[in-house]
Amino acid sequence: MQIIHDIQFTLSEHKPLVVTMGVYDGVHAGHKHILQKLTQYASQIEAKTLLLTFYPHPRKVLYPEQEIFLLNTLQERLEILSTQDLDYTWVYPFDKEFSNLTATEFIEKIIVQQLHAHTVFVGYDHKFGKNREGGYEMFKELGKKYAFEVIEIPPYQIHEVNISSTKIRKALSEGDISTANTFLQYEYMLTGKVVHGKQIGRNLGFPTANIQLFTQDKLVPKTGVYVSKININNELYYGVTNIGYKPTIENTSQLHIETHIFNFNKDIYGEIITVYPLVYIRQEKKFNDLQDLVNQIEVDKQFALNYLNTKRER
Repeated sequence: MQIIHDIQFTLSEHKPLVVTMGVYDGVHAGHKHILQKLTQYASQIEAKTLLLTFYPHPRKVLYPEQEIFLLNTLQERLEILSTQDLDYTWVYPFDKEFSNLTATEFIEKIIVQQLHAHTVFVGYDHKFGKNREGGYEMFKELGKKYAFEVIEIPPYQIHEVNISSTKIRKALSEGDISTANTFLQYEYMLTGKVVHGKQIGRNLGFPTANIQLFTQDKLVPKTGVYVSKININNELYYGVTNIGYKPTIENTSQLHIETHIFNFNKDIYGEIITVYPLVYIRQEKKFNDLQDLVNQIEVDKQFALNYLNTKRER
């Protein structure tokens, strides 16, 4: 897959081009279903495929006063997309100027003049252009004028539930990792740098890796304690992860992500690691003293070990 950042990009190959578009936050099962249809169709007509995606998220530009947390960083999104047999992913900078293009201007400038698209796959509910004025019907109308095909994409369902990034965000905010991962078709990840903490966990007999995420836009699941999988230099480990404010120790207003890794004693300060929360154990709570906290961590650890053992036996 070739990643394009140049807004002046035009296809130099003399092959038909099949195009679809969207933010693709999460690159979830619904997105993958679209891309599979796209690549299958392109194979039939010996065409190239292109996903036109946007960065930053349009809502951050259009509604900067609103808070939005994303399922993927741009790097994560592109890494997942690289597994989907696309020929091109065009990361188009979404800014105020671009947002003021009318739907007709977008189709004429981008789809027709720059991409010379042969076929465009359009979501049944896709809206685009200034004030979200455009949709599938406008694509169909202008497709006739400019001689490109338009194929409508219906909603994709798992267990009779339409999949959307919004529903995945909701599941994660409720600690429902299983539903989120089912919709994503991969394990939700938190990637960041291991930074120094106050060594309190180590002093309690449960050293933790404190993870600093690369962006504040990344959606962090519901606060609490999770069974987790950890990727360190492409080696996998397991442990328990606490997401929260450490009320027993300092009750800070800053959200912390701390992971106790089982059977691990290497120095990984400054390393980039990825934590995959697997299952929610319990809410974060304030304990009467540190001994009560230690006792509960031991219970959490045993829960995690039992869960992992049961999972391996299946």
